Amino acid sequence: MADNASSTFNIEPQPSTSPTGLDVARPATVILRLPAVKLRTGLSRATIYRKMQAREFPVAKRLSANCVGWVGAEIETWLTERVPAGGGR
Repeated sequence: MADNASSTFNIEPQPSTSPTGLDVARPATVILRLPAVKLRTGLSRATIYRKMQAREFPVAKRLSANCVGWVGAEIETWLTERVPAGGGR
């Protein structure tokens, strides 16, 4: 199986200018490819796409003509919303 590094992209922080005129670095955005999303969520490819279509899962972003990925923070938020605080049922 491919290394997990090939399933994610790290985008370096991009400088932006705040309203005060001071340069502020934005946090890096992590893009997860399908193998990493499957591993992280435990869901199958079919379930991920079915839930996306039903608007029950974060929508993949088009990266190129034949490539999509998910924003890592959106996947983490989706997971957090489904796991009880105490780890119980």
